[in-house]
Amino acid sequence: MYRGFKLNYALNYSRCTHSIVVDSGEITNPGYGEDMQTFMFCEWRITAPEGRRIKVEFQDLDLHDSSMPYPWFQRLTIYDGLNYQARIKLVTSNDLLKPVYSSDNRMLIQYLSKVVTGKRGFRLRFSSDEPTLCDGDLNEWQGSITSLTNVTTIMCTYKRSQATLSRDPAQPNVGTLAMNFHEVYTGVFGRLCVDIGRGASVLENTGPNILKKLCTNGTNEMVVSPFHNTMISIVKSSLGGLQRFRMDYRVHQCGGVFGALTNITRPQGLEPFGNDGLHCAWYVSYPDQTLITVSFTKFQLQLACESEYLLLYNGPSPMSPLLGRFCKDSPPPAEPITAQKHLLFVEYHTMRTNASNDGDFELRLASKNFGCGGTLHPGTPTFGAPLKDGKYLPGQECVWLLQANVGQHVGARFINRFHLEQSANCSKDYVELFDRRGNWEWVSLGRVCGKQTPPTFNSTGTQMKVVFRTDDTGEADGFTIKWESNCGGIFYAEAEPKSIVSPNYPGNYKNMQQCNYTILANNSDAGIEINFLDFELEDTLFSSICAYDNLTIYRKLEYAEPLTWDKVGTFCRKTPPSRLRIKDRAAIVFKTDQYVQARGFRFEYRLDTCGSNITSSRRIESSDQLLDSTFRPALTCRWYIDIPKGQKVTIRFEKLEIEHTESCYFDTVEVFRGLEVNYDNRLALLCGNLTGHAPAISISGSSHGMISYKTESFTTTRGKMSALVLYTPDCDKEITLDERSPSYRLNVIGSGNDHVQDCQYIFHVPSGFTLRVKFDQFHVGSARNRSTSCGDDFVELRDGNSVFSALLGRYCGNDKVPDQTSFGSTLFFRYVTDSMLQGTLFDANVTMVPSVCGPMQYNLTNGAMVTLNTPNFGGANKYPASTRCLWLLEASAGKQIEIQFLQMDLQQYDESNRECNDYIGIRDASTKSIIYEGLGNSLIFNGGSVASASFYHGTRFANAYHIYCGNSYLPSTYVSVTNRVYISFESDAAIEGKGVSLRVHESSRCMRNYTALQGRIVQNEVLQDKQCTIVVEVPRNYTIALYFNMFYLYNVECPQHAMKVYDGPNENDDRLIGRYCNFATPNPIFTTGNVLRIVFPASAQDSPTLSLDATYVATDQGQGCGGELYNYGGTFSSPLYPLNNRTRMECLWTVSVPHNLVVALRFDVFDLGSKSSCATDYLQILDREAESTADAEEKVVRQHCGGDKPANYVATGSTLRVRYKKTQNFAGVGWMVKFMGIVQGTPVNDF
Repeated sequence: MYRGFKLNYALNYSRCTHSIVVDSGEITNPGYGEDMQTFMFCEWRITAPEGRRIKVEFQDLDLHDSSMPYPWFQRLTIYDGLNYQARIKLVTSNDLLKPVYSSDNRMLIQYLSKVVTGKRGFRLRFSSDEPTLCDGDLNEWQGSITSLTNVTTIMCTYKRSQATLSRDPAQPNVGTLAMNFHEVYTGVFGRLCVDIGRGASVLENTGPNILKKLCTNGTNEMVVSPFHNTMISIVKSSLGGLQRFRMDYRVHQCGGVFGALTNITRPQGLEPFGNDGLHCAWYVSYPDQTLITVSFTKFQLQLACESEYLLLYNGPSPMSPLLGRFCKDSPPPAEPITAQKHLLFVEYHTMRTNASNDGDFELRLASKNFGCGGTLHPGTPTFGAPLKDGKYLPGQECVWLLQANVGQHVGARFINRFHLEQSANCSKDYVELFDRRGNWEWVSLGRVCGKQTPPTFNSTGTQMKVVFRTDDTGEADGFTIKWESNCGGIFYAEAEPKSIVSPNYPGNYKNMQQCNYTILANNSDAGIEINFLDFELEDTLFSSICAYDNLTIYRKLEYAEPLTWDKVGTFCRKTPPSRLRIKDRAAIVFKTDQYVQARGFRFEYRLDTCGSNITSSRRIESSDQLLDSTFRPALTCRWYIDIPKGQKVTIRFEKLEIEHTESCYFDTVEVFRGLEVNYDNRLALLCGNLTGHAPAISISGSSHGMISYKTESFTTTRGKMSALVLYTPDCDKEITLDERSPSYRLNVIGSGNDHVQDCQYIFHVPSGFTLRVKFDQFHVGSARNRSTSCGDDFVELRDGNSVFSALLGRYCGNDKVPDQTSFGSTLFFRYVTDSMLQGTLFDANVTMVPSVCGPMQYNLTNGAMVTLNTPNFGGANKYPASTRCLWLLEASAGKQIEIQFLQMDLQQYDESNRECNDYIGIRDASTKSIIYEGLGNSLIFNGGSVASASFYHGTRFANAYHIYCGNSYLPSTYVSVTNRVYISFESDAAIEGKGVSLRVHESSRCMRNYTALQGRIVQNEVLQDKQCTIVVEVPRNYTIALYFNMFYLYNVECPQHAMKVYDGPNENDDRLIGRYCNFATPNPIFTTGNVLRIVFPASAQDSPTLSLDATYVATDQGQGCGGELYNYGGTFSSPLYPLNNRTRMECLWTVSVPHNLVVALRFDVFDLGSKSSCATDYLQILDREAESTADAEEKVVRQHCGGDKPANYVATGSTLRVRYKKTQNFAGVGWMVKFMGIVQGTPVNDF
């Protein structure tokens, strides 16, 4: 406890106050001209005629006395207006000043003398001949006002002086003045407000006549008033900073000022005014000592909640507590709403013309006795049973609704005497308290009666209902409840945003508070978006670590049982949390200490609106993803599609950018037939970056469909998805051709087809056959788009079962379409039109054709080895022209596939156009952007990662689709990522070669021999029953360099079972180069002869684990000196790396990747000694310029030497060279470089 204080005061100076209402005059201080001036405080409030401004001129000024300790002890102060908000001038000197002006017709002059002096004082003259600066009023039926911006002080009032808002003299009380403040600026500190009110009280800035105070910067603030004497007041002072507003207004013939009105209905016969909408306000005043009850007999608003809504205020103005905001998706409760007293203010807003003709509402108003029920807000802390002669009466029913402040909950306790008639289960007289949960569901907290004082009750959210009922017998003393609005609670997120503020906001919060706000979504898959609009906590030197006043945010930890909270972060000072999206539920804990207070916080929360029901064509979009610096939780959105009989739905993805994974395991978009997430009914599973080549998925033959969009909480990509859901006639067909029906004529001829169509035909033929499409006539064009882009009306052919398959061609217009043949045994035929289709369409004949490619599918399980040849391969034969083949290779689950090139003789690479005309293409299932299967639960379409390519992956696995052509040298062995690979072959009409022969098998094979001058060695299995041996043998006079891309061998006894490498054909101890085991990647190995032998001893250990991926190169220029590498990725190094070999050498490596890719290089190690040897010891990269011609010479594009740290290099094409020169002065250890093939333009990571 503290003693407090005691203050004695006495008035020791004279006071004088004057109110002057004239257009001009003169003012002097009391005793002006006398020899001695005493202590004095005087004020003159001047009011000139309206429409003018006041001018003050200084006639005589003698105030300053050099003996005064402070100059402001003797001062003259002039204010704009009649109060102290806008000071114009402070005068303390004797210099005659320039005239001083007010902005309007009011001015306050104040004189203070706190010392006795011998000065004369002052004499002023004021006049009002000049017009006011406050130009504008509210007297028209519509108009606009812009406040002044180029003056130091403002004290302006803009009024409506007309006696009514009604155009109908018979209804003078009808009308609403709608004021739309397009811009409000209240300064950096927000200390000043734009005040809107009625009558003179708005100038005093207080009282029930204030309609609205705009105290924060904002745009498009709508304020409505049913009062004819409405006025707007603005104050701008030289100390408060800049303040301004810009608004327009319109008088609507709805709403008004009423007494005991019995019903309020939606205005009929009034049209919204363009973009202004229609805005109505009703002020209702019942007799004192009554309550107003409101019942909704009709409520059918049609627009979205932000466009049409109804507001009820518990009092005479919008400054009164809000009873509710009701709209289409947030209707009012079924039970009546009771005001606290006899005053009610109602607003109705609708924003668009003619959009809500079918909408309607009706409010029935009635009165009841004051004291029995009502909606109570903080400030009315106690209530109880209505009594007569100290007792409650029988046959009563009173309902109180206790409304806590925003972000708080209700705490209620019984005080004083408690006595209700006792009965079993309190079935006679009782008080029952209810807690409001979501969807206006009231849950009983308990029913009490008798004489024992009940316990304290707390609501979870902002509302508690108290019901008092008595039967027709018995009387007692009744009860008294004291209630409080306590911080925290449980709150339910809805589509409409709601706000939570700290206690006492925008005033300072109190000391020693702990508030827990729990926010719940409507289901476990829904998300909650939280956005802090204001945040200011204790800000001192010692609060930088958030140890004092702070706010902590928690989320529910996914997949944890029981409920576990995971901290998102703790925030303090003036650093608010970024926007958050949290799944299912969030907890926000606010704590304060006993010292410094601040303004606190205000945040909005809403249900993350994602997904809906679809019944007609429309565009759908995922929720806006938050910025990279914000917290993004898991998110699930679902769109449920209703499909009428005879129609289908086509989903055209316009944008799809989500996290990429090999099997779309995390972030996904799924399309289902039906309304359930059922694996058997799934049509497609999508992920990755598919924007620009996203497929159109058709749902036909079903009455429902569903689109599911899901992102995980650990996602690093900002997900985006938008798609057009298009309803069209169901014209899809699946057609099978065979020997009895070898062809099918697709005839679409006619005109006047003005409806949108998306017809998809899937053709099947038996294995060993392909499909040929021949158009006998073709005319597909649109009035909207006659260009060659074929974006509106077109025919599309794809090699496979669906829109995911390889595109053979897209055609429109009138030109003849060339015959097309599929690679495999299925063909996808799509026909799309828009609403502007014109003219005859097409006549196509689809025929089955025997394939010249042999079997199209190979099963490589159980060690099968297959030789795969292009058509007509062998001897001097040439492959046929204009041929297409597609082969599918499948290995056991978890196995990889090795593809070894035995021979390759194809048309040379076209240097002019930089493309392969005849080619072999290899597409791993992990990198396929084209899928040959049809829609179904196994269809997974990963569009590739939006992230950069990495050397860690690219040196070991294929980054993209590979295309090979030419006959100069054989590519290295291709090793797949998955157990499924597609190989395609295509030839054009000119220059045929002998073809290609491939050997394919699972990667687990043992005992392999390599004889090419370069290649790739992969081994992933150690056998228990026999030794595995790999031999590389190249021509005499060549040596071999072996570079390890990846190596580990564990779960073995290293001394006995390590990998052994020998320099020669035999396993002699004197030729053993080394033993390798565990996780250490070996240095490069350089042989002295032309044979390299690798041995993996048999191991009886359980689950031995091996991963060997190595690149080898043979050369006749010395150990490790140069060579040719043709691979999708790998590693090579300087000769004898990492030895400091001082032999003079000049070496050249040629690095090639598949022709459709470009080479990327990264130097893992680069040490050529000091810069002093740069003239003799260096490395060069040779490449051609990006836009060079086919016969252009390559040139040196990079040169590096001692001391350099080379950056990554991306070549202009699929081949580059590396030249290395060193002398006997070499003083480094050399270099090691990784290379990989990437699609041109792909960013490259530095790892």
